[in-house]
Amino acid sequence: MVINLDEEPCAATPKARIRTHGEAQQVCGGRSVMGVPTASFVMELFAPNTFSCPICSGMDRERLVGAYLLRRLGRGFHKSNFRLLEIAPRPSIGNFIKKHFVVRHQTADMFMKGVDYQINLSCMPEIESSSCDAWICLHVLEHVPNDQKAISELFRILKPSGFGIILVPISLTLVMTDEDPDTSITERWSRFGQDDHIRLYAKQDFMNRLAKPGFLVRAFGKEYFGEILLKTLGLPLTSVLYVIEKP
Repeated sequence: MVINLDEEPCAATPKARIRTHGEAQQVCGGRSVMGVPTASFVMELFAPNTFSCPICSGMDRERLVGAYLLRRLGRGFHKSNFRLLEIAPRPSIGNFIKKHFVVRHQTADMFMKGVDYQINLSCMPEIESSSCDAWICLHVLEHVPNDQKAISELFRILKPSGFGIILVPISLTLVMTDEDPDTSITERWSRFGQDDHIRLYAKQDFMNRLAKPGFLVRAFGKEYFGEILLKTLGLPLTSVLYVIEKP
């Protein structure tokens, strides 16, 4: 089931406070931002002028995740057996979690050293079924040959009533997802925006893929976060965070 929460009225002023600096709030409390060259795609969540923090390398999407976690869990959330799995972990998110919450934060990746689990997202026997209270998976599925199988695995490992935070590159101009795992590196740059991406998602198709194994899909946009917070975070008003729940 897919629910678009942009249609719901915004709650009171968000409680998220990640410290203000320069043009955008950062998850580490730094006071400057770095931009990147503007992509030729019309992306749903991409802030080229305030893309990352030069202190912690935190990216635009990570600021949105931090704001959501503060709202969902509450600052100072303390539950040491709450298992939060971060796939393709980012230092800025790990530090943010450690600073604001007391949870069992674990990490997983296929290639990265020093993680708790060395996994293939499409097949994760290392992780028990219904064992995670929550997980975070940011910009991973566009690298995975069989993304639908990976989504099914993410469903399997999540506890009932658990939630996952997931993002992928979404082009607002696409009606259908553009994908081709066998295309050349040159063509990947022109079609998908990066040499190791094998697809660029269309919004509705992405949400449908998430819903297929049984996830309840929620799309949190400006009506949820509020325009003021998005602007403070240096994010475009088209920004959406996808949160999926296992019934």
